[in-house]
Amino acid sequence: TVMALPRQHPNFTFRQEAVAEQTLPGAADTVSEHLRQFCGEAEGSRMLKMDVEGAEFAAILACDIDVLASFDQICLELHWLGRPQRDGGVGMQAAALEKLLDAQFVLLHA
Repeated sequence: TVMALPRQHPNFTFRQEAVAEQTLPGAADTVSEHLRQFCGEAEGSRMLKMDVEGAEFAAILACDIDVLASFDQICLELHWLGRPQRDGGVGMQAAALEKLLDAQFVLLHA
């Protein structure tokens, strides 16, 4: 896991905590809760960068579509796409990606 930012920047907030489908005190929180804690009701551009070693699909599915749509950009590292027996299988993976499409995101693999 990443221990800290390589250098501080006033436009970035870093907290060494995972994103998950539910709150795990001291270890992980939901996308919605992270957004509430860091942004509150503040307006402005928002980017979500998430690399959570396979928990990304469940985290997206647990998130309200309005919360997802509040981001201008979402950058995900997707895990286990070639191993459908892991992390909920192909059905869960497809449902999470479809939810991003429903929130009006363009999916791009680079």
